Amino acid sequence: MEYTYLGHSSFLLESLGGTRIVTDPYPQSVMPHPVVNCDLVTLSHHHFDHNDVSQVAGKPLVYDGLEKLTVGDVSLYGVDSFHDDVKGQKRGKNTIYVFEMDGLRLAHLGDLGTALVEEQIEKIGKLDYLFIPVGGTYTIDPEQAAFVARQLNAKKVVPMHYSCPNHSFELHTQEDFWAVFDGKR
Repeated sequence: MEYTYLGHSSFLLESLGGTRIVTDPYPQSVMPHPVVNCDLVTLSHHHFDHNDVSQVAGKPLVYDGLEKLTVGDVSLYGVDSFHDDVKGQKRGKNTIYVFEMDGLRLAHLGDLGTALVEEQIEKIGKLDYLFIPVGGTYTIDPEQAAFVARQLNAKKVVPMHYSCPNHSFELHTQEDFWAVFDGKR
């Protein structure tokens, strides 16, 4: 399995068998990024900066569900969560995606806005990779992200949705997250 950070909350995930997945595609106005070809696009929620399918080349399957799905040699399912700490009243729902590929388990938390409850932790299960928002403002902040990362105890933690050059949102940096999280990079 290979992953390439495309910026914001978007990654290109590639299995050894050649299945290509893009998570949460976003418009160039958020920050410049490459447009890539893929087989599947996952959308954690339907805000403009996480569902711009026009930013993906080809004719991929677009998925925003919870039920188990298999595409090529990758299987995945969604876990319900909230985009804020008031049960979705401010920003709505968010879907966490758990991927199984090449003998590895990955979770992409989308725009998670609150700590996880036991039922969600159980549904997510053991992880090799955790893709976690750390920027705050619209998602969990660095301290909350460190707490969630400890809740899930993945072998490797990959921050996303943070401030970087040419990003149009005011967010914390990934360095802010690493300063409070002493886990596995």
